[in-house]
Amino acid sequence: MDLMTMWIKMGPVARAVVVLLAAFSVWSLAVAAERLALFRRARRQSRAFARATAGGTERPAVLLATARQHPASHLARVIAAGLAAFERQSVALLPEELALAAAERAAERSARRVASELARGLGGLATIAATAPFVGLLGTVVGILHAFASIAAAGNGGLATVSQGIAEALATTALGLGVALPAAWTFNYFTQQIGRFEAEMANSSSELTDFLTQAQEVGHAAGR
Repeated sequence: MDLMTMWIKMGPVARAVVVLLAAFSVWSLAVAAERLALFRRARRQSRAFARATAGGTERPAVLLATARQHPASHLARVIAAGLAAFERQSVALLPEELALAAAERAAERSARRVASELARGLGGLATIAATAPFVGLLGTVVGILHAFASIAAAGNGGLATVSQGIAEALATTALGLGVALPAAWTFNYFTQQIGRFEAEMANSSSELTDFLTQAQEVGHAAGR
């Protein structure tokens, strides 16, 4: 029995299950492709930002301008948010301790915001990974019922009688697993990547605090 013949002989419920699982598969693949491109762009620009600032600078304004040149970098966004807050507080002539604390809070808020943006769509992947096998199981039940109905209509249980129902059951079961497994794998992969990004952003936030503290000390030394 080929797939087209199976589809033609499927009942409406089994067809609905197949269509729903196909929609799940297309959506999860689209999310995975979009997130993968986003993560690669973030890593590529973060590496470029790290290379651009490897020599070091004593001026926060220079570092801020460099960070704004890499808008897709998760590290540059955290650094830019902290430096922008520090610059605003400095222009307002607030004490240096308040300016430094404001920079730390801004960097932390930016890190949380970036992590939330990176995780967009992953909840749907988790839902598909958890529910697709049960949607496939619904197709399995419907296929078995179809097989029993064929036996009742034919009055015998030969292979030819039950083959269509059994084929429906097995096909929907396999399709449900085939949709759920890639969704679960990609969800776990992206979750691990986001964890690494969060650790990198936390380290960058800490390094920004050290940089601003050092910049203040250099300013004091120059003032003396």
